[in-house]
Amino acid sequence: MPQRTRIINDPAELVPLFQAFSSERHMEIFRRISDGWISEEELEDSFGDEFRSSVKLFKSAGLVKSNWGRGENGPVKEYATSYSDFRANFDCSIEDIAELVTISLESEAVLDNREGRIREHLRENGGRMRMDDISDDLSISSIGVRAIVKRSEDLRFHGNKGELLE
Repeated sequence: MPQRTRIINDPAELVPLFQAFSSERHMEIFRRISDGWISEEELEDSFGDEFRSSVKLFKSAGLVKSNWGRGENGPVKEYATSYSDFRANFDCSIEDIAELVTISLESEAVLDNREGRIREHLRENGGRMRMDDISDDLSISSIGVRAIVKRSEDLRFHGNKGELLE
C-alpha cells in the first residue's frame, strides 16, 4: 500500500468517500485492492462482475489507480490504492456535515430528482453557472449543491462553477 496522504480541503470531497464505504461489499473489494496490485480477472474471480461498480466509485473518489500489467494472455488492467491516509483540512458546521452524509447515502431516486433540478437549471442557463447562483435559484444550500454535483456523473464543477457534461 502506498504511504501517501490525501488532503481534503472541501467538505464536499467527503461525498465520494462516504459512498465508497457505504456498503460491506465495497469495503471487501477495497480491502482486496489495498493488498497490492490486483488484476481485473482476479477481482472478477473473487467478486463477480459487481466489482466494476465499486472500482468506478473508488476511482471517482480518487482512492484507486489503474495500470496495465502483463497477464498470461496479454495485457491486463490492474488496480491498487492511491492513498493510505487522509487528512481533512476544513471547517464546517454540523448541519453541513449532516447534509453531506444525507446526500451521500440517499437513494438514487431521491438523488435523481435533486440532480435533475440542477441539470435542468444549468440547461436553461447555458450549461454553466456559479454554484452560489444555482444554490440561490433552487433554494438548495451551497454545500448541498456541491455534494449533489460530486455524486453526479452528468455534472461537475471547476472552481466555483457548476457545469453540465452532456
